[in-house]
Amino acid sequence: MRIGRVAAELKMRRRRLDVYQQSSDWTGKRVTWGSELLHYDQFLLLAASMLEVAVPDHDGVPLAAEWRALIEDRLSQAGLDVWAPRVIREGGCY
Repeated sequence: MRIGRVAAELKMRRRRLDVYQQSSDWTGKRVTWGSELLHYDQFLLLAASMLEVAVPDHDGVPLAAEWRALIEDRLSQAGLDVWAPRVIREGGCY
């Protein structure tokens, strides 16, 4: 897989996560959101590997919110901005 495809996948999934986060509850939302977050994290780790971005030690996926934000920031510094704009809510970012 090429980095352009990974970047497009990350941006699409980031937008979905933003929409899910902002939408009202619906049947299956928690499961769908969790699955989307899992895939997003997997693509984050793939992009980090492809761009040789340092990733903190973690316990697999899903990533802790702090690690996710750190990897997003490091990817942004490497030229791959995956969030636009980041949504920060009470309790931290996701």
